Amino acid sequence: LSNVSTVTENQKQALVFHFINLTTRISSIAYGAYQKDLILSIILFAISSLLCRVGYLIWITSISGNKQSKIWSRNVKTLFVSIIINTPVLLFVFFGNDLISLMFISIGLTFFFMTFYYWKIFEPLLNSK
Repeated sequence: LSNVSTVTENQKQALVFHFINLTTRISSIAYGAYQKDLILSIILFAISSLLCRVGYLIWITSISGNKQSKIWSRNVKTLFVSIIINTPVLLFVFFGNDLISLMFISIGLTFFFMTFYYWKIFEPLLNSK
């Protein structure tokens, strides 16, 4: 979708979006540095990037002629799958203790879920040969 602005000759609007994205990212890092809080910088950076990307996705979808519902249903599905895949690690981070073995088990389960998910995607390609 990132090339849609070039094809539809809307490079000026795309430049504005990218400038806003860059400005909010730099501001997030600068504010976190001013507060001397690395975690705050990372959180603000992630939130500002998310908001800019969502705005960009809405704009790109509208100028490309696609339906918003089609795009958002795919994004929500992807978000849901990623949460399921990462559930073991998320549970460890939020509720785990300092046992290193639990960390490796949660990472292993996440890797297993991820492998299973991508295997289902690539299996038809592997069987077509």
